[in-house]
Amino acid sequence: MEQYKSPMIDGHVHVYTDKCVEYFLDYKKEYGFKHICVACLCNLNISMENDGTQNILAAIMKCIDPNIYALGGLVYPKFPVTEAPTGDYDFAAQVKELMEIGFDGVKMLENKPTTRKLTGLATDDPMYDSFYKYIEDNDIAVISHVADPETFWDYDLAPEFSHKEGWFYGDGTFLSKEEIYNEVKNTLDKYPNIRFTFPHFFFLSDYIDEARKLLDKHPNLKLDITPGREMYDNFTKHHDEAKAFFNDYSQRIIFGTDMTSDAFQGKPADMFDAITRFLSTEDEFEYWDFKIKGIGLSHDKVKAICHDNFLNNLAPTPKPINKETLERYIDRMLPLVKNKDTAEFIENFAKTEL
Repeated sequence: MEQYKSPMIDGHVHVYTDKCVEYFLDYKKEYGFKHICVACLCNLNISMENDGTQNILAAIMKCIDPNIYALGGLVYPKFPVTEAPTGDYDFAAQVKELMEIGFDGVKMLENKPTTRKLTGLATDDPMYDSFYKYIEDNDIAVISHVADPETFWDYDLAPEFSHKEGWFYGDGTFLSKEEIYNEVKNTLDKYPNIRFTFPHFFFLSDYIDEARKLLDKHPNLKLDITPGREMYDNFTKHHDEAKAFFNDYSQRIIFGTDMTSDAFQGKPADMFDAITRFLSTEDEFEYWDFKIKGIGLSHDKVKAICHDNFLNNLAPTPKPINKETLERYIDRMLPLVKNKDTAEFIENFAKTEL
């Protein structure tokens, strides 16, 4: 069975500084992607309080290359959230502005345990109601990171990198995985028409039957297979069940890498090879320090996962940037950009290109 190569869209990459902009413009060209999608994180940690840097950088990338998609994130003026933000920071107003700038959807990190602790705001809190209603009424696609692998709550099982990154959640100060899931499921029930995509297989790779139930209950929901490297270990442990799932739901699964400029998950070419080999062959091979067995999907189903489903979920082409609206956003947010070099890059771009 021949390994799938192209076409592919990387539906999930991250840009932090001006250096990342250059990296991903080169990345897109070097690896032959017609499109990539930048998912903006404006609430990853306390240093991102009142910081729209990633939204600005993603919009600049869209100006430079109109084949780039971008998902904007909410900016929080203060952590934790004790009252509903107003004015420019009103959650619904922020989404409206992002859409007017030319973003293609919304990225949420609000349900990652660290961010959920940082904001102190449940994802089903009424403060978000106008935000969700605007998204639902305007058919805006959302990629929402929810929870993390359950091993991150167990000191002995949590991988070394989770301790290093501050992603160990078993000290009693974080919500449990199930508590976070319950908040998200409440939101799905209340806003059933929102086109959510849950990255990293919703961290259900060890519970494939639960993933089936989730997709069956929520027909607008999709999953992406961005590593979570543990996913591919679990898919191999549950090989037959995983193969059946991917065959049955091939129209609702989206490829992505979670790539950053430091490639912390693995070198790009190696990651592409591992994921497409898993999808399109029945090979047995090693990657991420464990054995993986491929599920041998048909070419058409792999193409749906690696290319078509992304376009069907967002749009056949990225939205163009409204430069006047972007310029106003930059004028307001630039004084709050914390990285000096990135601020200078943004300022120079605005002066010469907007």
